[in-house]
Amino acid sequence: MSQSYDCDSVSSCSDRGDSLSCHETLQGELLADIDYNNSDDSEQDAHTKKCADSPMESDIDTGEPFTTIKPLRSLLQQLVLDLLLGLPAIGFVIYAIFLSWNDGKPVDIDPIPTLRVASSYGPTIFPIAFAAVASNLMKASAAWKLERGITVLSLELLMGSRTVFSSITSPISLRAFNSLTPFILALWALSPLGGQAALRVFDVGHSAQEWPFWFLNIHQRLPYIKYQTGVPSAELAISLAAFSTALASPMHLKTASQDVFGHVKVPMIEPYLESISPGNDGWYEVGKLKNTTEIIYSSLSGIPTSPSGGFQSRANYTFRLQTSYLNTLCSLVEYSNVTTSEWKKIIKPGIYQEWNPQTQRNVTPSNFFSNGRTLLIETKPRNNTSQSPQELIFTSISRDTVTNATCQLTTTFVELEVACYRAACAASYIRPLKRPDNATFLTVLDGLDWYGQSSSSWRTPIFISNFVHAGLPLWGPTPMEQYFTNPDSPFEIAYQNQPISVIGDDTFSRHFSQLLNTFWITSVAPFDAINNLTLQEQRPIGFDISDTASGYLKTNGTRTSDTPVLKVHRVWLGILVMASLATLLAAFSASILNVLRRGPDILDFTTSLIRDTPYMNVDDPAIPMQNGKTDSSHLTPAETPNYNYNNTSAAQRPSGHTKGKYTACKPG
Repeated sequence: MSQSYDCDSVSSCSDRGDSLSCHETLQGELLADIDYNNSDDSEQDAHTKKCADSPMESDIDTGEPFTTIKPLRSLLQQLVLDLLLGLPAIGFVIYAIFLSWNDGKPVDIDPIPTLRVASSYGPTIFPIAFAAVASNLMKASAAWKLERGITVLSLELLMGSRTVFSSITSPISLRAFNSLTPFILALWALSPLGGQAALRVFDVGHSAQEWPFWFLNIHQRLPYIKYQTGVPSAELAISLAAFSTALASPMHLKTASQDVFGHVKVPMIEPYLESISPGNDGWYEVGKLKNTTEIIYSSLSGIPTSPSGGFQSRANYTFRLQTSYLNTLCSLVEYSNVTTSEWKKIIKPGIYQEWNPQTQRNVTPSNFFSNGRTLLIETKPRNNTSQSPQELIFTSISRDTVTNATCQLTTTFVELEVACYRAACAASYIRPLKRPDNATFLTVLDGLDWYGQSSSSWRTPIFISNFVHAGLPLWGPTPMEQYFTNPDSPFEIAYQNQPISVIGDDTFSRHFSQLLNTFWITSVAPFDAINNLTLQEQRPIGFDISDTASGYLKTNGTRTSDTPVLKVHRVWLGILVMASLATLLAAFSASILNVLRRGPDILDFTTSLIRDTPYMNVDDPAIPMQNGKTDSSHLTPAETPNYNYNNTSAAQRPSGHTKGKYTACKPG
């Protein structure tokens, strides 16, 4: 049944300036009223001829792009929708800013607990938000470019790369790559990276900062000889008390990493040099010997050390210091059945010396130093330029048995790496050092006269003379002698009948070195040895601890907070910010492209590909639409539709250029 069409209605529609809505209305009427399958050719030709004179046909047939004026409301809706997709990206940027602001703060301070919860949702939320924005950008770019000319390959790549997986499979399925492929792959790579960055940027650790340390310089003059008369000042009494305290301390403190006052002890490096190979940069791990875990320390007193401001209760420290200690290598000889008269003759040179009242000095400095009872130490004469080790001869009597030890005294230079848990410190690594170029002495005892001054003729008398009297009891052997055979309780005299020679050369050498180093440390810093190292604010006016003459050396260490703090990984933070800004830029770009698009949205709509489309005329054999559904069941294998690309030449005909004619007339 044929019908007549009044093309004036089309013209009137065009005059209203709403041609797109009019065309859609007419298309709907055509779908309802026109039966293309039943009408004959003459009827369709008449319809085409009648509509050929309508104004709409001339508008479409001009060869110019088909343009429409989109309603402002529609533009605003599309713009708002596209921009809303970028809101999650703004949230992630704010998240990154808050992380950066709170880096290094305790984790229990707001808003860090909230940031920790937010980080757990990052790997889920970011990929979803990014996929929505990137997919919208792919489609908007394809639609915008389609109106201005685009190759078929680029169009297929853009429309087929709207997920992470499809961005990889599309170039493979198309068997082609172009300049868009790397950019698409790089864009989609931000999806998993951004999600992982949101999670991994947040971490809990401990804040660390460089921190200055001060420690005692043991290479200095003795402080307790201040007068030409040789009369010792009050510091000597403090030194003797500190030495006795070290000897009387419990055994677990004698073998601990710190002394009774909390000062760091220096391990002896000789056992490591003799038994194991060094690690990286010559370091030995303290306590890691092959046959024992026992740590042999060079003294019973540690080196006074302190960080600037003192040790804090909620902080840990690490630092390095370079120091030295005296080391003795001794050989023992035992003499039995020694009478009292014979012993008095032996110790006599160390007791009686001729005094010169004019010079206020002894006539000849003696090399023999005795406590007048059981102990005698002789020093062999030598000059300051001698490179041979200082020689000490130790002689002690126990009843009728005399122990004689000949010892070579040298200096060992070491570097320590010290780790402190709050104020509990221990040397964790040690390595040997060469003697510094500015160290013109072989030991700290070289070149010291009675007054603590450098001299070529006075060497060790001031130190040894006080050393032999340290802890002198009313009777019996001194605690220092008892330490060789009874280090647990040297003030106990129950073992006085046991001669020192029974302990052997190695044990004697180790104990003698410990005694010498302990007395030296308590001598050069008597007040600091029995207390914490006092710093600038506790010293008299004019004292400068940074001055090398003050007796203290500075080193830089690390102070680490004991309280868990937020630790932001800067690399992941940069990735998160980059991915978030890229997402925000993609959302903004998609919104602009959708606003600039002139034609209707024909991509991703199946109805634009069937016969009854409002945008183009598709002749048979197209898939027909029946009752609002597409149906290809009527096609036989021989009638499989042909898919042809239309070559639009180099000009790449935009989508607004219609190849065929589309005419629509209202039934009359």
